[in-house]
Amino acid sequence: MSSKAPQDYYTGLTFRAYSDQSGNYLFSGGRYDHLMAHFQADSIPAVGFGIDVDQLTAVQQSKVQPTQRTYLYFDDRHWQLAEKS
Repeated sequence: MSSKAPQDYYTGLTFRAYSDQSGNYLFSGGRYDHLMAHFQADSIPAVGFGIDVDQLTAVQQSKVQPTQRTYLYFDDRHWQLAEKS
């Protein structure tokens, strides 16, 4: 999805990536040719993105199905009976 630039140093395309499992975006970024001009005399062309690790983890955990477990209870007094089986 393309979106309006959130800060004035962005130039050109900005984007956000979503998942079907969440309404929040997982990562966002774009082209920001004027970012370095805020810190130094020269503008340097750049492109980049950031990842929302918390959101990415939440989406990944929602996909994980709980593992079915079988619990066995054992009494030492039944050891000989178990060995015979």
